[in-house]
Amino acid sequence: MADILDFIPKDTTKVKLNHPVTGEILICDDGTEMFIEVYGSDSKRYRKIQADIARDRNNKRNQKLTPEQIDELVTDQLASCIAAWNIEYGGEKPLYSKDKAIEVLTEVRWIREQVAEGINDRAGFLQTAPIN
Repeated sequence: MADILDFIPKDTTKVKLNHPVTGEILICDDGTEMFIEVYGSDSKRYRKIQADIARDRNNKRNQKLTPEQIDELVTDQLASCIAAWNIEYGGEKPLYSKDKAIEVLTEVRWIREQVAEGINDRAGFLQTAPIN
């Protein structure tokens, strides 16, 4: 018998980066797989980010956002949901920082899709106990 508590989501999971055309997993020069570790939509961190955005929008209720502002908001949200990474960017393996994540997500647009999909892929976050 299964118990719903057997399916407790982890806060983070690693999203392997795939080539945008071939789908192959991207490999760093040192032979390691490129990945971005993300907070999932069930995590406290994600829910806090969403609450902060809603609070901010409520405070600016009468202010319409431009498409550029919406894009910046989405980029900031995605960058805030990144916990760590192993990537090569500009010939280097940069350490994660929110500012660097915003730069990467702005310059390499296809990564945004993979990060967003990873955040919302609940199956990637489930720690399942054996079902008896």
